[in-house]
Parts: sequence; C-alpha cells; structure tokens
Amino acid sequence: MAEARSKTFGEEDPQTLISLFQVAYVLTMTERLDEAEKVARRVLEIRARVLEPGDYYTLVTRYILEYIFFRQGKIEECWQRSTILLGDVCEFLSADHHLAITTQHLIARALFEQGELRTAEAELRAALKNGRGTLGDQHPEMLNIRLTLVRTLAMTGRKREARAELDRVLTGMGGSVAEAHPLFKDFRLARDALEG
Repeated sequence: MAEARSKTFGEEDPQTLISLFQVAYVLTMTERLDEAEKVARRVLEIRARVLEPGDYYTLVTRYILEYIFFRQGKIEECWQRSTILLGDVCEFLSADHHLAITTQHLIARALFEQGELRTAEAELRAALKNGRGTLGDQHPEMLNIRLTLVRTLAMTGRKREARAELDRVLTGMGGSVAEAHPLFKDFRLARDALEG
C-alpha cells in the first residue's frame, strides 16, 4: 500500500509518509529491526526536508527511530537522541503530552540498561508526575512506566517499594495480567526482578 501511494501521489505526499511510518512500526513490532530502521530513516529524512521541525508526525517518526535503536541494543545512541527529542517535544507540544511521556520512559529505560539506576528512577518519577494529569494512572503507558520503576527499585535493593508499585500495576490491570496482554512481557520482567 505504501509503495502504491508513493507511485500514485509521490514520496513526499503526507498519506504516503503515514503509510511508510506504519510500515516501519509493523516491522519494529515484528522484530524486523534493520528493515524498520531503513524505512523510518527514509520517512524522517523526507519529513525533515518538507515539514517544520515541530511537526507532530516528524516528532513521532523520530521517536520510533529511537525506539528501534533501543530494541537493536544501541542504548547510548538511543539515550542521546531521545534526550534531544524530549526537549523538542516539550518545546513544540508540552511536557505532559503523550509523546513526551513515552519519550521520557524510553530515556529511563536506556538509563536503566546502562546501569544508571538512580537517574532512571528520577526520569520515571518525572514521567509519572507529568503524565498523571493528561494520561491518568490507569493508562497503559503509565502502567508500563510503573513496571520499569518496579525493576529499578528492585535493582537498587528497595524491594518493599518495588512490591508496592507492582501491586499498583496489578490493581490497575484488574488483578492479573494474561499472557496475551501487551504488557505481559514487561510485567514478567518486573516480577522476576522483584523475586530475584
């Protein structure tokens, strides 16, 4: 579909770019990360050339590219680029926008992976504070941030605090997390960190 749109409307057409972005997203979610990176870079290059820097879809494309880097294990690059992205999202959108919250969570995850646990915790708590008013405590992203916080607290030896956070997540998810739930993998990682 993306290629058909590109041939019909041109590579710079907004609908073509949205279709290509969706291709990059699907490739990312199906672990075809190298292909996803190529498509996301292509979309970002075009968007950066034809749109204003604060364009929402350009910012989202930057986020997905940073997320791809995280999934590829390019943690330092992910952290550096996500930090710049967060500044831009806050400038053009707001600090409590959904994209700012998800970007802040990605930064925290990169910090966690680099062993910067206290700094990761500070980012996670800031993301929870910023997202409370716009997303609410039961939003899936907020629950996922809490799961990362559980892991962070457990790794710093604060198991009681970690258990309380995990209980909040379980309450927010209705008391259990089915294996088919999108947050199941992150829930399992949090539970394992707490029990380890």
